[in-house]
Amino acid sequence: MKKIIYLIFIICFSAVGNAQDYQMVWADEFDLDTVNVSNWNFEIGNGNNGWGNNELQYYTSRPENAIIEEGKLVITAIKEVYNGYNYTSARMQTRNKAYWRYGRVEMRAKLPQGAGTWPAFWMMPQNQVYGTSLWPDNGEIDIMEYVGYMPDKVHGTVHTYQNFGSSGVSNSITYYGVENDFHIYAIEWDPDTIRWYVDEYLFGSYRRAGRDWQYWPFDKEFYIILNFAVGGNWGGAEGVDESVFPQRYEIDYVRVYQKEYTDVETRVLQNENIIISSNPVRDNLHLSGLEYLKEYSLSVADIYGKILISRNKLCKSTIDIDLFFLKAGIYFIIIQNLEMIKIIKIIKI
Repeated sequence: MKKIIYLIFIICFSAVGNAQDYQMVWADEFDLDTVNVSNWNFEIGNGNNGWGNNELQYYTSRPENAIIEEGKLVITAIKEVYNGYNYTSARMQTRNKAYWRYGRVEMRAKLPQGAGTWPAFWMMPQNQVYGTSLWPDNGEIDIMEYVGYMPDKVHGTVHTYQNFGSSGVSNSITYYGVENDFHIYAIEWDPDTIRWYVDEYLFGSYRRAGRDWQYWPFDKEFYIILNFAVGGNWGGAEGVDESVFPQRYEIDYVRVYQKEYTDVETRVLQNENIIISSNPVRDNLHLSGLEYLKEYSLSVADIYGKILISRNKLCKSTIDIDLFFLKAGIYFIIIQNLEMIKIIKIIKI
């Protein structure tokens, strides 16, 4: 039976590789009155040695530094004395709340200006899997970085065990108007390549090229970070122009897409009796028509085959499954007994 499940998931993975279209699996449109803490964690303080970069700001969760304004997240860097530092700003991340492996990750934003400003949109690994330290062994994906002393130049970078810090593998594009207008900054990330975009323009890529984790730790789940630093090793390389503050980093939305499956429902025995109350589903999945199975087991797996929920020796004709703790995305319901197996794709919204 395990071999059958394995083969079915190979079929599913093949469908991913052949898909051409993305479907949205997560988004924050910043349309609430305040920052949605179900999506975001605030990081507070100056970290270790200025977040490892000798940055000058103290991060807070105050509305002075992060607020929802007219359907946008506004992160404001302010010159002020606060907790022993001369600047404040905000840093937000989705760790343990939303994280993904592969897909298109994008933000629509207007960037701040002036020497010493350093906004970023980036991703870090959800877990330490490789090497002896989280960073750089497990990677970093910088979707967009912008240092104000190089106006109109947008950067995208990866850091790995072999290439990190000032030796990170970086791409850049000169793109006029990023301080005056909103533009889309994105990566498209698959098992072999990460590609960087501003609007529809591809400006760089990084390829696995058959290399191991020291060069490609990007086969695990990563979460999103939004922050606006002041100064630091890179942002302050040509000084900080105090006269430009306060400065605003305005974000219209952040969205995550993953490729859509085709031909993913597979069964060993044909049977159309099982009924799902609704699909897409929110927090509760109701299944009925299971009486013909007698005794069976039921599991919920993610798109990589990892079992997230497992129930054995069931005899009920109907069953309810609580999906509240699962993030939005694609999952598979696996129903099996000694005679059959059925896998059903569901979409959690």
